[in-house]
Amino acid sequence: FGKLVSTIANRRVVTFGILIVFGLATFGVSNVLPSGFIPTEDQGMIYVNVTTPPGSTVERTEKVLDKVEAITKQNPEVENVSTLAGYSLISEISGASYGMAMINLKPWKQRNKSVAQLIEQLKIQAAAVTDASIEFLPPPTVPGFGNASGFEMRLLNKNRNSDLNETAKVSQAFLEKLRTQPEIGNAFTSFDPSFPQ
Repeated sequence: FGKLVSTIANRRVVTFGILIVFGLATFGVSNVLPSGFIPTEDQGMIYVNVTTPPGSTVERTEKVLDKVEAITKQNPEVENVSTLAGYSLISEISGASYGMAMINLKPWKQRNKSVAQLIEQLKIQAAAVTDASIEFLPPPTVPGFGNASGFEMRLLNKNRNSDLNETAKVSQAFLEKLRTQPEIGNAFTSFDPSFPQ
């Protein structure tokens, strides 16, 4: 080992050449590989969270879920869809105006689009459903760390003199700013001042 180190140390051009190659390789790999703390993976599944207006019946929520299912099944990459009315995947609340769906995709070899590409496509297709808020989300990378991939923030109103509508305005203004950031793919809230939970 000592002889090898001595030989390499005496050949400075080779040593610096190897260092430059490793440096360039490290830079190249860092541009290709995901750089998140725990990068989102294509797990072949998409979660859907549906929120209908406050006071909606389960039947109305089921109709929206039926529309979401029909839109989803138009895509050849989708294997099957399961829906459930009465539960919010994001806020973990039970109620008639909430619903969720789980979309199972075909194996990677049988589809041409990633989960991220399908989510963007489904958002566009579901924009026609105007009587509900519909969010498409990848599942969490690590099971047990939330109900969807990404991060969650809490907004706390410490001003006792303001009402829920003021909190909603601040929340919406914050979300509008977040949506302008290229690093943020999707930003939304489950807070509704007319239907606090």
